[in-house]
Amino acid sequence: MCTAASTQTYTLTATDAGGATGTDQVTITVNPLPVINLSCNNATSSIYGGVLTFSVCGLGANPYAFDFTDASSALPGATYSITWGNGNSQVYASGGWSDTQTFPFGMSSGTYVVQEPGPNGCSRTVPFHVFVGEVPLGGLSVVSNSSICTGSAISFEWNNFSTNPPGTLYIVDYGDGVVDTLQQPPSATFSHTYTVSSCVVAGGEYTIQWRITNPCDTRTGQIGQIRVSGMPVADFSMAPNDTACVNSTVSFTDLSQGEQAPTCTGPKHIWSISPATGWSAVGALGQDNGQPTMPAIWTNGATTLNVTFTVPGTYVVTEVTGNICGTDTLTRTICVEEPPQPVFTLSQSTGCSPLTVTSSWRLGLTSCPTDRH
Repeated sequence: MCTAASTQTYTLTATDAGGATGTDQVTITVNPLPVINLSCNNATSSIYGGVLTFSVCGLGANPYAFDFTDASSALPGATYSITWGNGNSQVYASGGWSDTQTFPFGMSSGTYVVQEPGPNGCSRTVPFHVFVGEVPLGGLSVVSNSSICTGSAISFEWNNFSTNPPGTLYIVDYGDGVVDTLQQPPSATFSHTYTVSSCVVAGGEYTIQWRITNPCDTRTGQIGQIRVSGMPVADFSMAPNDTACVNSTVSFTDLSQGEQAPTCTGPKHIWSISPATGWSAVGALGQDNGQPTMPAIWTNGATTLNVTFTVPGTYVVTEVTGNICGTDTLTRTICVEEPPQPVFTLSQSTGCSPLTVTSSWRLGLTSCPTDRH
């Protein structure tokens, strides 16, 4: 497969096993596309949103008559068709025409199509906008708490936008990778749900960037201190594992998640072990200071708690984790055993030669509820 940008002749040469050759040629004819050149004598021309746009500003909510001229070109016999977007359409016999069209306040969208004749005739389509308007007004503000937790929403409000012309766009970049574009008139109040903590950005806060824009101008602004904290998730590891010998040490290490914006420090955590006797710990357990639902005033526990179990049995280790978003609890069980006590039994220990002896053995009961050997 090949792509030809202009008329080309291609030659194919074939050679058989005896060295004889043959050739064939084909010519691919590439017709040039029509050239569209549309302009307006009494308006500003620009590219708005990637589209050719003719605009006038500052006339209030009044219609305006645009004087268009055409300098398009194509093969003889081509048709020049325009849908103006104001309810009118026109087919012109050739390029180089002039026309006056009246458009209302706001944005109108049209299409210009030039079609060359014949079954292989080329065509070109150019969209365009015509805008009659004013410099946009308005602004954006937060109307709810801007310090939230993941999965929660912040509410916003557009203000002073009612007189903006149709075609005005309202663009909000929430800072978390989500961008909304709203048409005039936007909903006055709206909300956005944050699913990712603001601790993923520098400073631990999102900054919202907003724009109100049309072909006449653009109004911009920003809203800072959008703080989104992660929900607390309790987690910890046990080393070496969940079975230990009496008088050995087991290390419990906090792995909890849930950074609190904007400092983005991890959540606080408190350790507890049940029963409350039969062990000793190196490292602080932490305490809730009588306020189990207010982690901000907790005394934090050690990151790693080293516990020596002096009495065999089953122990329950609990970690409670919390931040501004709430609390979470994880409980794990560890079995502490005495050293194994093997019992070895012989059928007889004394006799004449040849002496046949059978033996059996067993381990004494452990303190764990299930067999872990």
